[in-house]
Amino acid sequence: MVATTHLFWDPNYSQIKVTQSMYLLKAIQILRTCHTPTLPVFITMDSNTQPYTYGYNYFVHWNRFVPLRSAYAHYYCNEEPLFTNYTYDFIGCLDYIFFNGGEEHRFEMTGVMELPTEKMMMGVASLPSAKYPSDHLPIAMEGVIHSQKREKEEKEEPFAKARALMTQPFFQYVYCELESN
Repeated sequence: MVATTHLFWDPNYSQIKVTQSMYLLKAIQILRTCHTPTLPVFITMDSNTQPYTYGYNYFVHWNRFVPLRSAYAHYYCNEEPLFTNYTYDFIGCLDYIFFNGGEEHRFEMTGVMELPTEKMMMGVASLPSAKYPSDHLPIAMEGVIHSQKREKEEKEEPFAKARALMTQPFFQYVYCELESN
């Protein structure tokens, strides 16, 4: 299951971002309940929230709907990128890929797209630029979705390779009702 969103921009209103996040995660929980909770979940987002702030921590630590991990923090031992947004008046990390491997841990992350370093950005006053056509850098993760629950020592062939790519995200609320028998 893949979702993408772009949260409210103003840093002074973290409560709005958390409310938007709650709606998104509740919609994902409903969809998973309607279908199957074993499916992996991927959320790409321009959160307009820096790492380890209230809005970020809500996704990673405090949400009660779907346990999630940040792809970049997971890959780089709890470190988010230094920046995904690079403009003349702000440089920082605002974009994330959050994921959950599903109840049977069917998704295994194998890597993330490397981002430019500060040294590589020397001479770039602001994004967008000729090399990067947005004020946000693209982020991506790669992984394998396995066909069934895996044991650590078992080596099975994957049935699908997945790549989540985020450039300019959006989210449209999806609603489904649970059938009552």
